[in-house]
Amino acid sequence: MKRTWTMAAGLWCLLPAMTLAAEADSTLFPRPHALRGAIEFWKQVFGVYTTRHVLIHDDTDLSIIYGVERLERPSTKGQRQQAQEQIMARYRRALEKMEANPADTTRLSSEERLVWLALGRSPDPARYARAAEALRVQVGQRDRFFQGLEMWDRHGDEIRRILRSHGVPDSLAVLPFIESGYNPDAYSHVGAAGLWQIMKATGRPFLRIDRRVDERRDPFKATAAAAQILKGNLKSLGAWPLAITAYNHGAAGVARGVREVGSRRIEDLVARYKGPAFGFASRNFYAEFAAVLELIAQRPRYFGAEALAAAVADEDEPVLAAGFLPPLAEADSSAAAAVSMFDNLIHRILGVRKEVNAFTTVNAQQLPPEQTAAIKSIFQVAPEDTLQSFRWGPCLAPKGHPHQGTLWYTLWYEGGEGPIRETLRLTPEGEILEKTRRE
Repeated sequence: MKRTWTMAAGLWCLLPAMTLAAEADSTLFPRPHALRGAIEFWKQVFGVYTTRHVLIHDDTDLSIIYGVERLERPSTKGQRQQAQEQIMARYRRALEKMEANPADTTRLSSEERLVWLALGRSPDPARYARAAEALRVQVGQRDRFFQGLEMWDRHGDEIRRILRSHGVPDSLAVLPFIESGYNPDAYSHVGAAGLWQIMKATGRPFLRIDRRVDERRDPFKATAAAAQILKGNLKSLGAWPLAITAYNHGAAGVARGVREVGSRRIEDLVARYKGPAFGFASRNFYAEFAAVLELIAQRPRYFGAEALAAAVADEDEPVLAAGFLPPLAEADSSAAAAVSMFDNLIHRILGVRKEVNAFTTVNAQQLPPEQTAAIKSIFQVAPEDTLQSFRWGPCLAPKGHPHQGTLWYTLWYEGGEGPIRETLRLTPEGEILEKTRRE
């Protein structure tokens, strides 16, 4: 089992982007700020990491990803499960170690450093105790998603047409990516079948399901049935995020959750409903849907020529570079890990996820004071400097450079006396080695 952060792209063919009419309709399918971290998490699961990788993360705040590890090829399902449990055990031990002595950060193991950085260098033992209880691993799905795109390309237009004919948005055509990987022959251990993973009891009002015929396996008839189920969910719940969640959890269960939290906003339901059956899958179903919508809309970036151009070499497995960082092509994997850790920390403080190389300007005057203070602390901005606006970007030394494997971060901001540029040189572990400042 080997940890990896820089990964490669195989010879994926150039695929056309599929534009969905309802994608732009933010009223029907809102992407609330509170779900942004979860949406970005699922975009990485479906669009970046394959089934050879596991993400170690917090099961409530999906913006907290402690690490990504690569699995060897186990010969049995049991071996695969055992490997995941061993990974979980290592990170749980790291969290328990930090809980016992969060002030001692001088001699941390690799896992201890990862959890320490991911939790914002917290000195609070209770923070690590809560994190240990919420630890989870998620297997990547990029290879399965890519396989589903073949079915999508062949039948997606007809599936969208059927949905529209039943009066529901054709963006719902992406739901089978979550349900079955767009595999019409899929069959679950609980008895759900077909592209839309319809249960027998749910499907019988709309489909023939008996010993001789099971129309759940007909992708077009099953789509018509799914459209009617979703339309019924909308009628009883009044909003598409709730109706989509009900496709996984049931309309009655979602209605119960709405009553208990006193809100029809999906972000409130996800954050506050504690029903015993409303587990990880139900809480994340709508965020997964929103993530797949964005993946399809941004398909060339994840599965086309742009993704291929951003890929880096990593053994023989065809996957993409984490974070899509072209400068990592000749970088040491530990430096790539530093990029991920440092940027995840900044993104988590800001409550957003942005492309690392975008160099997006952030208006610090619009941030809450505690966020501005945290950003100043990370970049070691002088207390007397007023952080008005800022942007940041990474640069890695290539092979052959005297500082190969180290990482520079440049921060541009408006201080009290005008524009300032600061450059920080970091170790692969994220520690600042030196800092230069120009005014």
